[in-house]
Amino acid sequence: MLLSLTNHVLDTVATDSLLADVPVVDTPGFTDAQVFVGRSSLLTDCYGFCSVSEFPNTLLDDIRERGAMDTLISDHANYEMLARVKDILRTLMIGHWKSKPFYQHQNFAEHRWGHVKSNLEWLMAFLDVDPDCWLLTLNCICSIVNLTTEKILGWHAPQEVATGETPDICILLYFMFWDIVHCARHANKQPGSPKGQEIRGRFVGFAWDVGHKLTFLDLTGDSRKVIKHSILGLANCPENEMRLDENNLRLDKAAGQELRRKVNFTTTGRDPCLADGFIMKTLVPDEDKVNDAPPPEGDDDSVDTEIGTPEPIEKAPELPENYDEELLNPPIKEEPSETLKERRGRRKKKDTFQGNHRSNRSSIPICRSSRLQRDANVWEALDPT
Repeated sequence: MLLSLTNHVLDTVATDSLLADVPVVDTPGFTDAQVFVGRSSLLTDCYGFCSVSEFPNTLLDDIRERGAMDTLISDHANYEMLARVKDILRTLMIGHWKSKPFYQHQNFAEHRWGHVKSNLEWLMAFLDVDPDCWLLTLNCICSIVNLTTEKILGWHAPQEVATGETPDICILLYFMFWDIVHCARHANKQPGSPKGQEIRGRFVGFAWDVGHKLTFLDLTGDSRKVIKHSILGLANCPENEMRLDENNLRLDKAAGQELRRKVNFTTTGRDPCLADGFIMKTLVPDEDKVNDAPPPEGDDDSVDTEIGTPEPIEKAPELPENYDEELLNPPIKEEPSETLKERRGRRKKKDTFQGNHRSNRSSIPICRSSRLQRDANVWEALDPT
């Protein structure tokens, strides 16, 4: 998805609505949400609203956030074809393509919503998230999906395809959704205040439009308000542990099972090696098994082995007379003439052992001097028979 000079997105955006039966916390009573998905970039955004008549507002919010799309894809719903929606599309010169009635599968947003919905249901069941936080969970999942790479996009993130800039994912590495965190209280910080100096709450997402790039959303535990804060600390409590052996925390709580606690983290990292009191085991060899191992066969390098005395140099065998001359002046192999090469090339190769027949072959090859070998080659070339 590319951006033109008029902030017009050169991409087709599909949209779809979803309904819930629980109002969202700290909102005017949002029970619905509108999802917008980029057709070529897979960039996903979600906006809450109270009734379907507010669809034009969510459309303007997406245009304000991402830019005017090239074409809008939607279902054949009546609220998506209101007169106000048509006025917005006419003003911004946006095309509008609609699927056939009762053919919702033609809407591309249905396919992407199936992927997001499966992650939403799994995360809320795994962490036992409060039902009124479903929109916060959905927005957090959309943020993570937009910053992670997709195979269909050539291992690029949807936000990178949409904006052309490589996104920074450092904000994803500090907390996990629904972690218990605490932050400083800006009001009532007088000494002796019964409210304390810090607020305890839950991490529920990222504040992209407030502060710097590392600003988070915190759902306070006392007032149930979503506040924006950039300085959060991970609480040291059992609920912040990595539950690698759990797959559905909500179902286990409903069955009355007691949760098993393993490690209390004191940092914001999620690596078990960062836990307090974690000691890496050092492998120590078993000396009893090492000493009981039998020695290898033919091993004479023990301490009790007697070392023999070398023989005197007088008993060493004598070397040949011309041994030193052959080492200093090795014999040079002379190449035969061109005539001998031609005659020799038409001759079949004979055995290198003594004799021309297999019955006369000896098991030990005969070593000839360079001069005798040269004379033999000459005679064999002249008389091949």
